[in-house]
Amino acid sequence: MSRNLSFNTRKSLCNQLGDAAGNELADMLQQLLRRIDMLERNKVDVTPIVPMVKSISESIEGIG
Repeated sequence: MSRNLSFNTRKSLCNQLGDAAGNELADMLQQLLRRIDMLERNKVDVTPIVPMVKSISESIEGIG
């Protein structure tokens, strides 16, 4: 899924911050969106190899 900043968003940023700052911020946001998309495409679910085991003190407390 590719997300892009809309023209209206970029225009609003430029109007509020000035052209240079608005474009710089819009470009940075666009790079972040591309990076998020890449990370989501490449993410791997991590499955623990060893199941979580209660500590000895937790097990003893559960007995009494």
